[in-house]
Amino acid sequence: MIWACVNNDFSYQDAAGEYLPYYVGDGKAFTLMQTIDWANVSAVIIHGGGNDWYNSPKVGEPGSTDITTTCGAINEINRLLSTTYPHVSIYWIAPSIRKIRIERENEPGVYDYYYCDNNFSRVGNTLPQFIEKMMESAEIQNTPCLDMYHTMGWNQYNQIYYYPNSADGDAHFDGTHPHNGYQEMARHIVGFLENNRSFK
Repeated sequence: MIWACVNNDFSYQDAAGEYLPYYVGDGKAFTLMQTIDWANVSAVIIHGGGNDWYNSPKVGEPGSTDITTTCGAINEINRLLSTTYPHVSIYWIAPSIRKIRIERENEPGVYDYYYCDNNFSRVGNTLPQFIEKMMESAEIQNTPCLDMYHTMGWNQYNQIYYYPNSADGDAHFDGTHPHNGYQEMARHIVGFLENNRSFK
């Protein structure tokens, strides 16, 4: 997406148009991005989610230029944006806590939930380790990064309150989507931006 924005070339996204409704809703975000006047953009906020850790085949190391890794992609995004739009401030947001549902082997339809702390590893890294590398990658480029994992005050004991299964407060546990926590997250992000403001 960043490459498309800096080159004003959305042919890749256009070619994937039939898949957009399944993966990212109706695709309106991509249409909107093609109309951005970057001369009037002050800041870009990039929020990494739990899926960026869970589905990332290679996290890589901070400082990497290998864009097939998470760390390398962060560096490349910073490079592309800062080179093309040097007036734009870049802010990163690292994921908050989560649990993962994994189907039991040989028991279809039966799942166990794992709290993503330093005791649960995925593709060679725990979620806290992924966040540490993400934050270090942002720091190398002097771009602020908000650690939502360690600073929200959410944990495995109060997670059920923030992460119910549905937006209407259904008590079934989801573990991934903080339907009761979006306003708190927004306030946290606003405070982070105000404390690190470098744009007009």
